[in-house]
Amino acid sequence: MKLFFSILFFSFFLTFSSPRTSAQTPLDNTEDIIEEEILPSDDQKKPVNEDEEIEEEFQEDEPPLEDALPESPSQRSDTESANNILLVGIDGVVTLSYVFENSPESFEIKYRIHLKGETAADTAVINGDAEIIADVQGMLATWPGGECKLEIQIPQVSFELVYKKTGEEAAVVNLRFKGNILEQWQSKCSFKDGGPNFETSGPPEKWLTEALQLASPPLTSIALKFDDDKSASTTFQIRQKTFNDPPIGSAQIEGTGIVTVKPKNAEE
Repeated sequence: MKLFFSILFFSFFLTFSSPRTSAQTPLDNTEDIIEEEILPSDDQKKPVNEDEEIEEEFQEDEPPLEDALPESPSQRSDTESANNILLVGIDGVVTLSYVFENSPESFEIKYRIHLKGETAADTAVINGDAEIIADVQGMLATWPGGECKLEIQIPQVSFELVYKKTGEEAAVVNLRFKGNILEQWQSKCSFKDGGPNFETSGPPEKWLTEALQLASPPLTSIALKFDDDKSASTTFQIRQKTFNDPPIGSAQIEGTGIVTVKPKNAEE
């Protein structure tokens, strides 16, 4: 009986001790597999580090964010507006020849007109002050002992210039002066014998206002056509006309002028 129990106990011991011993082997192998597959070796880490280096190099070569951003619409519009500014101008010369009724004397006045403005819009109202100069040639009167000269001053006069684009290659300009162009005149007489000089003046004249109303085409409706360089120009004429000025004499007036529209950068 003791032998049976000894054998039984020994068999029981072998039965339970063998599985535990055999189970330890796969556990040891699993640890080796984990170390080999899950924990990266030095060789396995190298590609990861190379990627990081490539990414760092790429980031260093990238331009600053503000340089990479496209131009904003407002910046584009400012640039485009600057390039699209047009200069609108009118230049003209009007000549008045005055002949006295009962005298061989005569004089001539050249009125030089210049006005301009600028716009970046297809329709615009341009306000400004016209530059008008009157050059006088000749005498009001001459005699052996002296002479009388005519001097003319034209006060500053404002204008309104309406510009309207009517098509891709056409536009209209409308000029209006804000009031009459008044010619303030003086007669300055001097004497050869040293006598005192004297000056006389009278109501302002409106010869230039009268002349500009005769322009053809009318200055209130001037049509233009653009060229390939985005410039446009046209001329106007003031046909010769005689104005009677009794009882002193008569004045003959004629003139010409040019209206221009051109890019502002073309003048720079």
